[in-house]
Amino acid sequence: MLGLISTAEQEEIERYYFQAVKPAPREPTFYAMAGCPGAGKSTLRKRLLDEHKIPRHSYIHDPDHIMLSLSGYLEDVARFTDTKGLEEIFKKWEMPARTIADELVEKALQLNADIIYDRSCALPESLSFLEKIRKKNYNIVMHSITITLGNACQRIMSRAEERHVAQSTIKERMEKLNTFWESYSDICNELYLYDNNSAQFPFELIMHKKGGVIDIFNPQKFNGFLEQISTI
Repeated sequence: MLGLISTAEQEEIERYYFQAVKPAPREPTFYAMAGCPGAGKSTLRKRLLDEHKIPRHSYIHDPDHIMLSLSGYLEDVARFTDTKGLEEIFKKWEMPARTIADELVEKALQLNADIIYDRSCALPESLSFLEKIRKKNYNIVMHSITITLGNACQRIMSRAEERHVAQSTIKERMEKLNTFWESYSDICNELYLYDNNSAQFPFELIMHKKGGVIDIFNPQKFNGFLEQISTI
């Protein structure tokens, strides 16, 4: 699978992602950015970094960003303009990019670095990885985003020139993430839930949980979220 990517390119990716990474000066923290494709995870990540709520020396685990930097992926995208072709390209390159990202995050763990896990957290391997992280005495803070399928698809289409994710994939990962909600709630030391359905008020914080204490800031939206996950 990694035969699609040269050793030189893999080494360049590693240098790029570790250029500012430092070991955590205290107990390391694992910042999980959870949400389906199109939820706004990377945008929220940048906001939290700008607000100094996440340290800038953190290692950023972002398979999508790695995929967008791959020369082979960019060459394939340049040859297609139709939706079906772009969806197939995404499927072709998603796993190679994810494999590189998974190898690099293991190196970040060895450094005892703070880690930003910018991924949907909607696959079983993500749940298993967070369980592994918990055993390594990392402090786990999850920032999870809820969004409607329609709004997520609209956000994906607005950036389709970069990558195109099929609506069926978005729906599947949205549903999978919802099934893991209770497990993540138990694993994480701290959990934030945002609603990102309003362009006027993006990333509205509707719930925060820490140390068993739950603060609900928008009961209507939080109850709607609970109803949504209960139907999965």
